[in-house]
Formats: sequence, C-alpha cells, structure tokens
Amino acid sequence: MKIDKDDLYIYGFISGLIICSPLISVYYGTKWIYNHTPQKVKEKKERDLKIHELEEKLGLIGRDNKALYYDPHYYRNRNKNRNDYLVDLKKKVDCNYNSPDIITVIVESTFDSSIFDKDSECSTLIMVHEDYYNVPQKKNWRADIYFSFNVLSSTFNILSTLSECGKYSNYYVIAVPGKYQRKEVICGTGKFAKVINDFKKVYKK
Repeated sequence: MKIDKDDLYIYGFISGLIICSPLISVYYGTKWIYNHTPQKVKEKKERDLKIHELEEKLGLIGRDNKALYYDPHYYRNRNKNRNDYLVDLKKKVDCNYNSPDIITVIVESTFDSSIFDKDSECSTLIMVHEDYYNVPQKKNWRADIYFSFNVLSSTFNILSTLSECGKYSNYYVIAVPGKYQRKEVICGTGKFAKVINDFKKVYKK
C-alpha cells in the first residue's frame, strides 16, 4: 500500500501532538501553580497597587488590573505584560507626559492588503482636545464613546493613534475628508500637515 507524502505529514503532526500534549499540560500547570504561590500573589498585588497609584497621577481613573497600555490604540504599543506597563507609566510620570492637543488617527480595514505599505493612501481622523479648540460638540463624537462604539459594533476598521492619548473623554473626533499618503500622515508632512495647520488656524481657542 502506497502512502501519500501529505498523509505522512498529517500522521506525523498528529503523533507530535499526542506526544507533546502531556508535556505542554505539565508546563502550563507548573506555571499556573508558580504564579499562584503566596510570594507571587503578594508581588502581583504590590505591583498592581503601584500601577494604580501611577494611573491616578496620570488621570487614568477606573482602570482594572488587566490594562497593559497607556493608550490601547497607539500604533507603537510594545508592552508584553503588566511589568512593562509599570515601567512605561513610571517614565510618563517622571517626564510629566501630557497627550498632544491634536492626535491623528489612521483608519484601516482589516481586509486592506496595503495596510503596511507606507506609500499607499489611508483614511484619517483627528482627535482634538476640548480645552484648546472650539469643537461643535453636538456634531462630533466624544473620542471615548467613538472608539468604544467602533469595538462594540464589530466593524472591520482598525483605529490607530499616532500619539499616545490618556483620557479619551477630553477629546472629540473629527473626520478628515479624502485620503492621504500614509507616509505623510505618519510623519506629519505634505498635504496632510497643511490640513492640520488650517484646522488650527480656524478652531484654535
């Protein structure tokens, strides 16, 4: 009986899973037990307490113990765990970080094949701080509501902020007509820079 090469791969894969499954279970079981030892539980509580103290200083009130990012929508987020998050918050407190008065948001579709092409065009929004600009609040969404609605509505849009925003409730979302080169949007140059500058001239308080 001749066995097809693809069948051999499948049999090999299944055999590998059968052999490795107990080892994987032992690994994750041991890891879970280690993370729930009294010492690790104490360390986690102390770390979470420090995180909440720093969050309060930065105006990030009401966050739970699962937060990993200062701005969950920031396009350069690199934190892998809560320890990285703690380090990031310390840096922001030390440098007295404040979110910019205008934050650019790139709007992308998960089905867009050019999502990583800097020479392609993209749609954009801007988030403007209510303390610095005269924004028609009845005509524009508050940023925290807008981003939450985008997640809950299961749209296929990815919203990525180009600067880190802490309190979304202080910002309003304004759509920018047309599309612009992704490179210009990220660098804040060219035609897109002119759009932002023109907006500032008209709506600055």
